[in-house]
Parts: sequence; structure tokens; C-alpha cells
Amino acid sequence: MGKRKMARSHIERMLQDVWDICRVTADPDGDYPFRNGTAMGFVQLDTGSPATVRVWAIAVGQTPKSAKLMYELNDVNVRSRTAWATWSNGRVIVEQAIPLHSTTRKSLGQALRAVGSIASDIGPMIAAVYGGETPFEPDEAEFAEGSA
Repeated sequence: MGKRKMARSHIERMLQDVWDICRVTADPDGDYPFRNGTAMGFVQLDTGSPATVRVWAIAVGQTPKSAKLMYELNDVNVRSRTAWATWSNGRVIVEQAIPLHSTTRKSLGQALRAVGSIASDIGPMIAAVYGGETPFEPDEAEFAEGSA
């Protein structure tokens, strides 16, 4: 088995454990999609040098770039300990990279939670203030829980 196949098998097994499912399926790009609230996320294996596992999520799309938005994203990055938010081609992306050789179930689970929750937390606010759309609509239940 080649290094790439072994790495992919390793990532898939960890995702099965973290997500508590029997099987994970890659999308046509070879990424493993996931949803967290309003955000659409992906786990991506990069076998370049150094090999990394990139966990990233789209917080909001179709957002125009502005100095105020960049200031907002900088503020998010200052507060976040492990993930970072960037603007690229109209999308606000939250991501975290883990060296493949040190990726464990614990580190992968932490990256999934951090990236997904930050993207889902900032997406609706950025869409409302700066324009754009979140990949998924906020659940009405989320608002009901937050207002109780």
C-alpha cells in the first residue's frame, strides 16, 4: 500500500471514530465533508511536504472584501488559539492544519470542533453585517435555545 493510501486509510479510520460512524466517504475532490451549524466543512489530506491534515470550513460566501471585514477577521484570529479565519475569493474560511505524523483522534476531533464552531458562530454575524450567505440557514431551534 502506498503512502498516500495509508495516510487516507488512517484519516478515514480516525474520522469514523470521531464521528461515531461505520464508514466515511470522500467527495469527488477527495475531501471528507461535514456540517456544523451554518458552516460547511471539509477534512483534506495534503501529502505535500510536510504532509498535513487540513480541516477547513466555509463560514460565509459571496462576501465583499472590506477593511472592516479584515479588521473583524483579525479580531477573530487574535481570540482563537488554534484556528484562523481568512477571506478568499468572496468566502470567509476558518481552518486549522495538523502535521500528518502527529494527527491523532484527539487532535482531529479538536480541529473539527474548533473550525466548525468558529465558522458557524461567525458566519451569520458576518453575513448580516458585511453581506453574503452562510452555506446553511440557521436552525430555528438554535435561536429558540439562545433566546430562552
